[in-house]
Amino acid sequence: MRRLSLLSALSILLGCLAVCARPALADCVSCGPGGECYTVSPGFSGNCSCNIRSFNGVASCKPSGVCDPNDATSCKTNEFPQVIASRAHLSTPFLNDLAQVNPLLAGAVWAGIAEANSALKTDRAEVKGTMGKKGGSYSYYTRVQLLEDGSASFKVHVQKDGAERGQDYEGTIAADGRSGQLVRVTPKGSSPVFSWDTR
Repeated sequence: MRRLSLLSALSILLGCLAVCARPALADCVSCGPGGECYTVSPGFSGNCSCNIRSFNGVASCKPSGVCDPNDATSCKTNEFPQVIASRAHLSTPFLNDLAQVNPLLAGAVWAGIAEANSALKTDRAEVKGTMGKKGGSYSYYTRVQLLEDGSASFKVHVQKDGAERGQDYEGTIAADGRSGQLVRVTPKGSSPVFSWDTR
């Protein structure tokens, strides 16, 4: 009798789970203030993934995709056929050298190039993310404009969390990455930060 009631209770519980259970949704993630990736709280939207790269002690986090916590298919990448971009991707051999001079700028430029290289059939890209350096946290905003000759122009803003003002940079980079220049822009004018030509 006791065994029968236990089996009945178990079957009722399994039946309820089958009827009441919702499909499991993929976790939404986001870039943390220190350049790390974390899972956002249940029910909150975020990103599909975080791409993290380290430059000379700076962890730079670039978010990717938009994750809808109510839609389990929002982060599927195989829903549409992949299209091959008609333009050449920007090359990044200079980033390690730039990181020796300004690792925060290198992280923000990397994120912009990664975003531009993943964009299909477009001539511009924008990305926001976070970086961490020696316990400090920074946010960045990078805008990339692809030019007709395959090169790209950059506008970058980097700001330490809690600071009233950040730092602004501009520059151009050849498509093969072998030449380019980056300058810091202030109300008083611009000053060189890094330039290279390995052609």
